Amino acid sequence: MLLRGAYSLAFGEVSITPQLLFIKRLSKSSIVDFNSPAEKFIEVDKSDQTQLNLLTVLEYDFDGIYSLVGEFAIPFIKREVNVDGLKRVFSASVGVKFSIN
Repeated sequence: MLLRGAYSLAFGEVSITPQLLFIKRLSKSSIVDFNSPAEKFIEVDKSDQTQLNLLTVLEYDFDGIYSLVGEFAIPFIKREVNVDGLKRVFSASVGVKFSIN
């Protein structure tokens, strides 16, 4: 489950949108048990924890059609167990957005 709260601020061609992302896994993750001769899945303890992130989106609108977009996120509440194996301190991305009005 993901709940998002956001507020957008515009300054000419630049917009800033800070967001709070509340993430709650509704069930535990499962992985393949490689020690079993048959295909068997086991649940991962503590894989259904809550996470709270601050995500900020910066957007520069070139001409109403193309925009340069940057995103930066940091966790306030971290999960102890990340099944994907990643231990994120922060996440960042940059991209180009194409919009047709």
